[in-house]
Amino acid sequence: MVGLGSTPTPATAPALATATDALPRSLVCADFCSGLGIAGLFGLAASFNTTTDEINNLTSNWSIFMLGPGGICAVFFIKRYGRLPVLFWSQVFGLGFTIGCAVAPNLSVFAAMRILQGTFQTAPQCVGLWTVADLFPFHLQARKINLWTLGFIVSPFISPWLLGYMFAHLGGATTEGYAPWRSVYWVGVGYCTLVVVSRPRPLAPLHRPNQADVTCCIQS
Repeated sequence: MVGLGSTPTPATAPALATATDALPRSLVCADFCSGLGIAGLFGLAASFNTTTDEINNLTSNWSIFMLGPGGICAVFFIKRYGRLPVLFWSQVFGLGFTIGCAVAPNLSVFAAMRILQGTFQTAPQCVGLWTVADLFPFHLQARKINLWTLGFIVSPFISPWLLGYMFAHLGGATTEGYAPWRSVYWVGVGYCTLVVVSRPRPLAPLHRPNQADVTCCIQS
């Protein structure tokens, strides 16, 4: 791991490159999947024979609410087990719950899967600033913090925007046993799988900054 004020070395450069690639994808995952319910809202209501208000109250609202407690719990687990294991396994469980949303047979199961999905997938968002401060040298941190911020600001709008078009193209309502909203969630499963597969490798050992490193950062 690269410490604050350190400069990239041949040993730490691969870790920095991997983290730069993986962090934005992980940050987008939580709110991207939360927005899947917006894209398929009317199809969900038709499929489960209920209203859009009930779908929002039971699934979307609670899923978004649990992003907060889930992030707080992630901090405690990271303190105990380390950052990389928690970030990886939270996304693995999040992938499982996203699959559960896609195959849910009734509204109760779907609501439970949505709530657990939001609880687990928020971990990268809540420790992003902490991770950037540890991984990157001081003169690169502002650039990476911008990517971190961009991830959770843009991600809630991506899935309703793009997948709403797909949902409309598929016909919108449930017909002859086919529910297009499930296809929306399978797209989310594909993205979560990409995040898990592209997880960062174990990072290089912590590098303690010395006076030369601090001077280099100030000059940069």
